[in-house]
Amino acid sequence: KDNPKELSVDISTWRDIAEEDCRAMLCERGGERVWQRGYRNSKRKHRQDSGANFTPFHQNELSRRGTEQINVDTISAEEFPWATMVKGGENAVLFPATEDQQTQQGSSVSASYKASNVDYGEWFRITMNPPEARGRYCAALHQNPPDRRVCDEDPEQELFGTKGVRLSHWAWVLVKAG
Repeated sequence: KDNPKELSVDISTWRDIAEEDCRAMLCERGGERVWQRGYRNSKRKHRQDSGANFTPFHQNELSRRGTEQINVDTISAEEFPWATMVKGGENAVLFPATEDQQTQQGSSVSASYKASNVDYGEWFRITMNPPEARGRYCAALHQNPPDRRVCDEDPEQELFGTKGVRLSHWAWVLVKAG
């Protein structure tokens, strides 16, 4: 953790999800950008533990799960920390996202792990690139030190083609009872 590899992730095709992830890192995790890559075959358990496998943003689950969609296309559950991280799963923050951006994100993150030689179990520091693709939360997260004021401001943004989105309204954490 003291000497993480640099992981530059191209967010140009999944800017909205990147903004959700940056909000989670900045506001829910105190600006932390250093993470550990998960181990092979851990993704399924992480998705179960986070609640992503419950498809909480599908129309038939909204009232049952107490969730909402940003718009009708945001039926996929974005999970941060990612399912590919050691801290993924329980206590992960879920956001509604589009399946298209989820697919783009998966390809981008996988390619970044490979290009940066980040192997299973290794620590890395996330940088969302290119800088001009960063939204308000990503820009604040990448300042040194991270500027957490945006967490309190919770600015309205356009995400997934919908104007007026305040990300604090769309962040869910699965609570397990019993």
